[in-house]
Amino acid sequence: EYTGFSIQIGLIPTPFLCPMGQFKCRNTKQCIPLNQRCDGVSQCPDNSDELDSFCKIPAQCGTQAIQPNISLSTAQAAFDFDPTNFIVNGTAAIPGSWPWQVSLHSPSGFQFCGGVLLSPHWVITAAHCIYGDSDPGDYFVHIGSEHSSGMDPPYEVDIGASAVIMHPDNNHATNAFDIALIRLSRDVPFPFNSHINGICLPQQYGSVVPAGTMCVVTGWGTTHGTGSDDVLRQVAVPIVSNNVCNGEYNGDIDSTMLCAGSTGKDSCQGDSGGPFVCQDPMSKRWILQGVVSWGYGCGVAGFPGVYSRVSVLTDFIYQTTAYYDGNYGNNFSYVSRTGWT
Repeated sequence: EYTGFSIQIGLIPTPFLCPMGQFKCRNTKQCIPLNQRCDGVSQCPDNSDELDSFCKIPAQCGTQAIQPNISLSTAQAAFDFDPTNFIVNGTAAIPGSWPWQVSLHSPSGFQFCGGVLLSPHWVITAAHCIYGDSDPGDYFVHIGSEHSSGMDPPYEVDIGASAVIMHPDNNHATNAFDIALIRLSRDVPFPFNSHINGICLPQQYGSVVPAGTMCVVTGWGTTHGTGSDDVLRQVAVPIVSNNVCNGEYNGDIDSTMLCAGSTGKDSCQGDSGGPFVCQDPMSKRWILQGVVSWGYGCGVAGFPGVYSRVSVLTDFIYQTTAYYDGNYGNNFSYVSRTGWT
């Protein structure tokens, strides 16, 4: 009689995965471009590209149940802005009128940056807001708040983070690729309440909003004595072309940045990571064109605020959310547009 061990050999099927920059249809071996996910048109035979959990937002993104008290036609187009500070010379926003605005807090409750709600489980912010600290336990997101201190029942939802992802090409010295994503530890209850909604992303990669277009930046940043820092504030500012902006910043503005601002009106310390939104003239939806990033001073004449240009960063957003939402395998690395096949 012999003792020992036996070996059974079997074949384990290799899961079908799509290349980076593409979305895998749920029940077929078919891949589609990520920018066709949740676009309202079914490209997958099983309609999974439109039933994906990420698609809960696009159908109603960029809309408000409560209309803002701001005019885009009366603001003057000049220079001035600094997204690392607070809204200067803005006005208090009507509670719930900018429903994608969120605030980032430390475990102790300190509010240090803003953010933008993209979907029930994703928030966009600036990379410099999380620079050097990718521990999800250090971040809490307040959604649906009017005050930076929170405590706004029944609309406010406070959720922790399960993942914090900074753009791999972010340069802390130059502020290039100043964008990051936070995956929430649980979904924001959906359907949303009247004070919560997701923002729309630019549909066309690299699209440029014309200079002079009036857009809106919101946040709880410092006001330099022009209003309360605790109440969400808003200001309309004009877009400034990168060519003009580079003349003021000695060539420090690159293609991942967008400039906007008007003398005396600007974002400021504490607004970082928050939304810079422009209204689509046809659909009237608000589109996230920028994320508050950096600038010289707050509302200083000749120095517009500088934002991360979202239209050239959507690849990072689509690829990262697709990976964390289970559409890729375990070996994920961001692939830039020039690296797509």
